[in-house]
Amino acid sequence: MLKIAVCVSGGGTNLQAIIDGIEQKTITNTEIAVVISNNPGAYALERAKKHGIEAVCISPKEYESRAAFNEDFLRRLDAYEVDLVVLAGFLVVIPEQMIAKYRNRIINIHPSLIPSFCGTGYYGLKVHEGALARGVKVTGATVHFVDEGTDTGPIILQKAVEVQEGDTPEILQRRVMEQAEWKIMPQAIDLIANGKVTVTGKTVHISKCITYRRIIMKVLVIGSGGREHAIVTSVARSPRVDKIYCAPGNAGIAALAECVPIGAMEFDKLVAFAKEKSIDFTIVGMDDPLVGGIVDVLFGPRKNAAILEGSKAFSKDLMKKYHIPTAAYENFTDPEEALKYLETAKMPIVLKADGLALGKGVLICNTLEEAKEGVRTIMEDKKFGNAGNTMVIEEFMTGREVSVLTYVDGKTIRIMSSAQDHKRAKDGDQGLNTGGMGNFSPSPFYTKEVDEFCKKYIYQPTVDAMAAEGRPFTGVIFFGLMLTGEGPKVLEYNARFGDPEAQVVLPRMKNDIIDVMEACVDGKLDTIDLQFEDNAAVCVVLASDGYPVSYEKGFPISGLEKFEGKDDYFCFHAGTAFDKEGRIVTNGGRVLGITATGKDLKEARKKAYEATEWVDFANKYMRHDIGKAIDEA
Repeated sequence: MLKIAVCVSGGGTNLQAIIDGIEQKTITNTEIAVVISNNPGAYALERAKKHGIEAVCISPKEYESRAAFNEDFLRRLDAYEVDLVVLAGFLVVIPEQMIAKYRNRIINIHPSLIPSFCGTGYYGLKVHEGALARGVKVTGATVHFVDEGTDTGPIILQKAVEVQEGDTPEILQRRVMEQAEWKIMPQAIDLIANGKVTVTGKTVHISKCITYRRIIMKVLVIGSGGREHAIVTSVARSPRVDKIYCAPGNAGIAALAECVPIGAMEFDKLVAFAKEKSIDFTIVGMDDPLVGGIVDVLFGPRKNAAILEGSKAFSKDLMKKYHIPTAAYENFTDPEEALKYLETAKMPIVLKADGLALGKGVLICNTLEEAKEGVRTIMEDKKFGNAGNTMVIEEFMTGREVSVLTYVDGKTIRIMSSAQDHKRAKDGDQGLNTGGMGNFSPSPFYTKEVDEFCKKYIYQPTVDAMAAEGRPFTGVIFFGLMLTGEGPKVLEYNARFGDPEAQVVLPRMKNDIIDVMEACVDGKLDTIDLQFEDNAAVCVVLASDGYPVSYEKGFPISGLEKFEGKDDYFCFHAGTAFDKEGRIVTNGGRVLGITATGKDLKEARKKAYEATEWVDFANKYMRHDIGKAIDEA
């Protein structure tokens, strides 16, 4: 239930429209917690009392200072546990600390079509006097979120009203109220109450999603990398979310969420924390806890479904059984049998550790000698631990690699967007495999024809195969694809958002991420119209020199403040921490993911590389050819 405070200075006709909407059920999942006025003579206070609604009068004139008034105003809102503040003709300047605390949770009705006749000096009759003086033919009303400017916040709804011959300011004011204000204010509240409004910068997105269980939520995100920072950033955009926790988080995530010192694999502690804080929704970003079974006690793809990523041997056998296109392969548990098989195999060839290996358990071997050494590395030397107890040997495929992220609810699958990763550490795709040195989205090589093929022969068949095996998958499936001369084939599955794929896909998603994820859990993904911005994004990873082998940590990072207030630039923290002096320092191999959006891939790439120069640390390293394939498309 959305609890709202309605603030009003006069007669309260918009308040009455809200009350009527709630009583007539055109506004759902909403209750008025309190009506607040700065005018003791406001008839709005009487309207509230007639309907059994608590009414309070607080006037700045009764306080020794404006600061004291602001403090008491905030205190009262907190006492009523208000989710949304509705300004319905409230002639008081909203304090900045209130705007900051209730970011995208304060809405206002303005009697014009913003940006016309708005700003300082335009209120009440003065708006309509201005419209008539200019001789406009159409005016109207606007519902918008409140920000630090005057009538400059993101617009939610607008409705036009015709100006008629002979109109006076009073007549026009009444018509605008009747035909616009009293209609769009209740409509906006209902949209927010039902989780259908998402804000991206100055843009409001209204989805067609259905009503879900909880309107205001406490969310826990599990993980500590750039992927989790991207997830937290998307969650923070949701007006349904009141509080975000991240376990364990990092220095960048700390700006948006309360980080708690619990490791991703400490299942019992995570469960206890979720119960203690009454967590409504949990998002698991990392692969280890999913495969380890965390969702068997919290949320997401269960352990028996996360095996889709946790065992390459399982996934290959699944694809073979259900005729999903992939490379030819054999599974081995005996290193001697693997070595014997290699004697007659065609080179180059690919060796894969069966289990999780931080994205580094794949070896591409060009010669028989390299392949034999790879078997010893994976199965005998146990470079990747128990992940190498079983090994997959598969044919080497050639073509473009493309990543596709999808949401799944066990039976329905929704495609997010394509992306393209850069795994090798050095320019020109040289050096060792890494977790990913950069990414771009969408991939120009993921054409409409490729999409249609994959939907028919790969995506839905994978979901159906998991269900048929008694392992229904709920959550995110990452499809790693190779676009071969014979058509698209599956390289790998991941049971979560890719990293850094999430950093280029999520900033482009229009939907409220909570709506989509909750639909997955509820088995109602078919009701979601998944939408993405018609733009592009590029991410360049800033790493510690020496990654992925050995590197130093603890270097202070400068320039992070340059990303503040920018809607088209993102600095996602992957390996950062606070030192004893409270400075943000490097704390991993991949340190930051510098992401920029643009009208197309070339513009986004240019902006991303420009932004890499904004930040600095002692052993900063990056690839300089992220997105080179863009020029080859």
